[in-house]
Amino acid sequence: MKLKITSALFSFAFISHVFSADPTAKVDTVWTGAASDAWADSVNWSLGLPSDKKVANTVIRSGSGQVGPVITTSGNTTEGQVYIMSGGSLVIKKEGALTTAGNFVTGNNGHAGMTEVNGGTLTVSGVILIGHNGFQGSLKIDSGTVNAEGLSIHEAGAAKIVLVGTGKLILSNSEENLRNVRYWIDNSKLITAQGTDASMEYSVDVDTEKQPGKIVISVWSGK
Repeated sequence: MKLKITSALFSFAFISHVFSADPTAKVDTVWTGAASDAWADSVNWSLGLPSDKKVANTVIRSGSGQVGPVITTSGNTTEGQVYIMSGGSLVIKKEGALTTAGNFVTGNNGHAGMTEVNGGTLTVSGVILIGHNGFQGSLKIDSGTVNAEGLSIHEAGAAKIVLVGTGKLILSNSEENLRNVRYWIDNSKLITAQGTDASMEYSVDVDTEKQPGKIVISVWSGK
């Protein structure tokens, strides 16, 4: 079954993040970019790699002269949530892969930069929250793949998800996810980048048959 743009009801749950003490004394690790843009280099993090069991959450935000992290290798994982905060950004390149233990949140406390999945893979064990609290923090999937249990895009802000080329967004197949996807398509929060061939029509394709139990969202193009 392939679904085109139709109106639907919308439900959205806000998830706030409060940096608080943890009974196990875990602490957030913050991106510093001290040595390079390499995600997998522990020197670039305040408390070591996000996969360390001592880490509570992963925080990426802007800093003086700081470059954002770039993932070019497979096998990268995180503890807790990932927060792309004010001024922060993330790039996952071809052959790069990241799997999070919790939610992936952009724009939590201010306007965040772009998260770009350029041929790589992002797997979120929880929910992707785009433009949380109404701030910027878009996700661009350019010939890469993003997997998640659920998805929320803040209705009030400018943040959105952009699919390019063979980019795919894959969600668990539920009535809530399907209803929300339809709503975001209708309201230009989930879009495709216009192709170079002006004679072609580009739109969002929503398919519930390609993968059992999944909603596969991709670019549809045709005359």
